[in-house]
Amino acid sequence: EIGKYPVTVQEYQLFVDEGGPKPEGWDGQLLRPNCPVVGVTWFDAKAYCDWAHVRLPSEAQWVRAARGNEGREYPWGIDEPDPDRANYRETKLGRTSPVGLFPRGSTPEGIADLAGNVWEWVADWYDDSKEYRVLRGGSWGNDSAYRRASARGGVRPGGGSVGIGFRCAREVFP
Repeated sequence: EIGKYPVTVQEYQLFVDEGGPKPEGWDGQLLRPNCPVVGVTWFDAKAYCDWAHVRLPSEAQWVRAARGNEGREYPWGIDEPDPDRANYRETKLGRTSPVGLFPRGSTPEGIADLAGNVWEWVADWYDDSKEYRVLRGGSWGNDSAYRRASARGGVRPGGGSVGIGFRCAREVFP
């Protein structure tokens, strides 16, 4: 299973209250508790997942959630991106939005915000150099080209920004 939404500020607050690291710009983020937590490094995201007894999804798992069995071009299907489907540059919000605000951009399985709002850390390295970790999904600051389920980026794991968050995954046992 993969999380329906990226981890929110409110959820991350529980981790901070128990000694987890505060991400960049934390005090300002607290004003928007239902938005994805941002400014987290890959190490912060992994520490949160360990604390919550879940894990970061692998890149393959993230892609499978976004593309589905049918290999969708976008999480919602084949239709081109528009401001009613995702938070990206053309939506003109200029910041993160509350999770689930764009239900037309959800997958048929109900997974929201896989295209836009925040780039999402996954567990994998970007390439064999093991210098960068993979990011998926594009953020509010990117153009429509980054809405495709195939779009990916890479950042050093110690880096974080106002456009980077994460979601969690867990194993499901019958």
